[in-house]
Amino acid sequence: MDGFRWKVGNGKLIRIWDDEWIPGKSFFYPDPVPANEFPDDLVSSIIDQQQGTWDSEKVERLFSAQYRVLISKIPLSSPPKEDSRIWKDSVSGSYTVKSAYFWIRNKQQSKIDLSHGSGEDNSEFWQNLWSPPTQPKVKNFLWKLCKNILPVGANVTDWVETAGDECTFCNLKETQMHALRDCAWIRRRWQGCEVENVYKLGENRTPIAWMKEVWRVCSIEQIQKFTSILWFLWKERCNQKYNNHKLEEGDIIPRAMSWIDSYLAAQVSSLGSTVSGATLSDSRIHQWSPPPVGFVKLNSDAGVFQNGGVGFGCVLRDWRGAFVGATMKKEKGSCSPIEAEARALVIGLVEANRRNLSPLIVESDCQVLINKLRRREEDFTELGSWCDEILRLAKVNEGLSGSQVIWSFAGRKKNRVAHWLAHSGSVWDRQVVWTENPPLSLLVLLEEDLGRGPCNRG
Repeated sequence: MDGFRWKVGNGKLIRIWDDEWIPGKSFFYPDPVPANEFPDDLVSSIIDQQQGTWDSEKVERLFSAQYRVLISKIPLSSPPKEDSRIWKDSVSGSYTVKSAYFWIRNKQQSKIDLSHGSGEDNSEFWQNLWSPPTQPKVKNFLWKLCKNILPVGANVTDWVETAGDECTFCNLKETQMHALRDCAWIRRRWQGCEVENVYKLGENRTPIAWMKEVWRVCSIEQIQKFTSILWFLWKERCNQKYNNHKLEEGDIIPRAMSWIDSYLAAQVSSLGSTVSGATLSDSRIHQWSPPPVGFVKLNSDAGVFQNGGVGFGCVLRDWRGAFVGATMKKEKGSCSPIEAEARALVIGLVEANRRNLSPLIVESDCQVLINKLRRREEDFTELGSWCDEILRLAKVNEGLSGSQVIWSFAGRKKNRVAHWLAHSGSVWDRQVVWTENPPLSLLVLLEEDLGRGPCNRG
């Protein structure tokens, strides 16, 4: 069924080689093996139904290392639930009209990309495109450029049959690359500019290939200047074309540079006043705070490493700020950051329940996850399964004291001990637990959180 994929329950409805069921960055189908090697092709056949876990021997035999890692990260519910179909283009797995619109639009764009010889996954590039510290209008312009929807002559002709596709300035066909790279009007204005070499990266490239090359070889400062000047030139071109408003040729680049400097100065000023205000009003605003009397606070964090692997860290402290316990774990493989944060919470709750630590405040620096748990939002994806497991463990903890688990969001600086634990594991696939006598490096951080460490002394 187009647009949907399977979420694994008991695996009895899902065909291993023909259905979409393995969540990854951009794929859901496994690579098939010869049918005579494995005639039973239901996912249920690679699940140990009694233990409620994946049959590691079969998974090892059937799948490459890449897929073994992904499969091992798919949570299996206990008791087993039926398999379900979920909408793969929404965060929660729920079908909405809005998500269907974007799915159709992306599918059409994929056809356009393929027709231009580009079937690659550009998800990382899109994230990078929205990240430079430039004005939102510049980012919107770049997005339209890469999607080939700027109102140049060639595009307008496709939208309105009676429109012409000639360039106003040289009477050649006006495509996006003509308007921004090839036209004599634009070439004259780039001459002598300090980022002219960046402009020249566009030779013989499509718009998206041009931008990808810019992001690949240029510094953040160069990207910032180049993209802002490109937008400013586009704006001036449109002003001349439609409003008969004309700047002197030598004034455009200086005005663009002045506009960039003013924007950056405003950002720095705004940031500085915010930080200064926070510092003056409350010097402890970013410091960890103990829970109320009688409570234990669990802080958790996760780290997804660039070279592969995921780290988890959890620390437990009482209302006096006294160390109660900590755990850290490092695993091979990968998963999304929010899923890693959810798994860190599972590890922490398991440890708290094992030691009967209740009532409990659970604190994480992942606000999206904390909000989901507070609202108990319905989520049909694998993340939803981890949230269900977190809430199940929380219910067990509530049974120990009769008090509800409290979900709390904390910024990174309030969560730095758990952050350190998540990023400091040195041994793969082994969980380390401390119930007393933490190592010196951890003890120093714990003391600093209470304002007693070396960083807090005058």
